[in-house]
Amino acid sequence: MYLERLRGHWTRLLREMANEPLIFDLKTGKTFGGRLDYFEGGNLVVLYSCKRLHVRKSRWIDSDRRIEDGYARFWLSEIMEIFHLPEEQRESITELEDVLQIHIDPYFKPMMGIYCDWDGKKKHRPECDSRLHEALASIKICHFISSSKQDERRARQFDDSFSYVRRRLIRYGAAIP
Repeated sequence: MYLERLRGHWTRLLREMANEPLIFDLKTGKTFGGRLDYFEGGNLVVLYSCKRLHVRKSRWIDSDRRIEDGYARFWLSEIMEIFHLPEEQRESITELEDVLQIHIDPYFKPMMGIYCDWDGKKKHRPECDSRLHEALASIKICHFISSSKQDERRARQFDDSFSYVRRRLIRYGAAIP
């Protein structure tokens, strides 16, 4: 999954991209990312939630560049490249942090929510993590049964499900799709 370079007449394209996550490579060699607030006067680009790429550590840090009222300002003449999400991915990837991570690691797969209408009888959808889905359902069911009525099987099922969900949360940084 790669970000695309913004091609074409930047002034026209930027006017249509409000609130889109963008990444700027400046002529000075620094890289900034954030959401486009507005494009002003044909030559000033304003970002909010702006981050700067710390090259040696390969991570995004808070930007201190021309921040006024939480907005970072860039002259169009100092920007060398602008990267953005392709049109077909804008609906599915909405988090700025995911776009910034994709810029660092093009093979990063953001956690995406899915819809699964599994009810215990039908099969899970192919993109559904069926084990996680069933573990969460099991925890929900066991929660409503009082502990005095839980038999040994239910208690074991609850413990197994809880431990799987816990491992999953730790593994993915507490993000559940």
